[in-house]
Amino acid sequence: CAAGRVEHARALGERVMQAFTQPFRLDGREFFLTLSIGVCRFPHDGADISALLVNAENAMFLAKRNGRNNYQVYLHDLNSASAERLEMETALRHAVTRNELVLHYQPSVDIAAGRITAVEALVRWAHPVRGMVAPDKFIPLADETGLIGEIGHWVLLEACAQTRRWHDAGLGGLKVSVNVSAVQFRQCDLTQIVAEALARTGLPPWCLDLEITETVLMQDADATIATLLALKAMGVCISVDDFGTGYSSLAYLKRFPIDTLKIDKSFMGDVVCDGHNAAIVRTVIALAKNLDLESIAEGVETEAQVDFLRAEGCDRLQGYYFSKPLPAQKLAEFVRAGA
Repeated sequence: CAAGRVEHARALGERVMQAFTQPFRLDGREFFLTLSIGVCRFPHDGADISALLVNAENAMFLAKRNGRNNYQVYLHDLNSASAERLEMETALRHAVTRNELVLHYQPSVDIAAGRITAVEALVRWAHPVRGMVAPDKFIPLADETGLIGEIGHWVLLEACAQTRRWHDAGLGGLKVSVNVSAVQFRQCDLTQIVAEALARTGLPPWCLDLEITETVLMQDADATIATLLALKAMGVCISVDDFGTGYSSLAYLKRFPIDTLKIDKSFMGDVVCDGHNAAIVRTVIALAKNLDLESIAEGVETEAQVDFLRAEGCDRLQGYYFSKPLPAQKLAEFVRAGA
C-alpha cells in the first residue's frame, strides 16, 4: 500500500543517514560529512525521471530549511511553495547577469559636522515581474543557494564605482559602507576582492567601510584577525554591525582591528522611554569613546531619539528621520541639498 511505501522510503533515508555518521578515512585522517536528502516515490510523486528529480529536489530544500543533515519525504501540499522557491532561485541566478540588481544608499549624518559624510549601500532586486524586491525576501535565499558570494562581489564593486563617481562629481570625501556576509568572509579571498575593487574603481581605501557582524567576527578568531589586519593595512575601515545583538564579547574588541560600533536599530524604538534600552545604548556609546572607536546609531526615526543620541555623544546617526535609502541620483541631490 502507499503507506507502506512511505515507511520503506523513510527506512531507506534512515539507513543512508546512519551510514554517514561514521567517519571517512583518507590518508590517515578522519573526515565527517553531513548531508541533506530529499525522497520521492515512483509513480506516486512523479511519472517520469524529470518530475521525480524536481520533487526530490524540492524535498531536499525542505531538509535544508529544517537545519540540514536530515532527510525529508516529498509531500504534495509542499509543491506550490517549493515550485515558487525554485522559480525565485532560478530568477535570482540570472539577476546579476541581467543587471536586475540595484543599489540604494542610506545616508548617515555626522553630528559634529552637521552634515552627511557617509552612506550605506543596500542591495535591491528589480524583478521584471514582481517589481522591487526587498533584501529580506531574497538574501536568505541567496545565502542558502551560495549565490550570496557573487551578489556580494557585485555590490562591493558597484558601491565603490558609484562612490568614485560621486567624488568626481564634486562630493569628495563621501564614504560608503558595504555589508560583508559570512560566506564572503569565509569562502572568498576577501582581501583580494577588496583590493581589486579599489584598483578598478580608483576609490581611496579610507572611503570604504566594511560592515561585519559580531557572529562572523567570533568564528575562527585567529583567521578573522589576519584578514582584518590585511584589510586595515590597505587603509580600509572596519565596522561591527548590529552591535549588542550577537556575542557582545568585550574581549574581542581589543583584539580585532575595528574602527566603528554600529548600534542595532532594535534598541532605538524605545530608547527614550525604556530604561534598559537607554542604558544599553548609553553604554555602547561610552564604550566606543573609551576604546577610541566611532559610534553609529541605526534606525533613528524621531527627533526625541536624535536629541537623546546627541546628548549621549553618539558620533553618527542613520535612519528614516534623515532619509530612507535612495537611488544613486537622488542620493547625490539629497547630499547637495544638505551641504
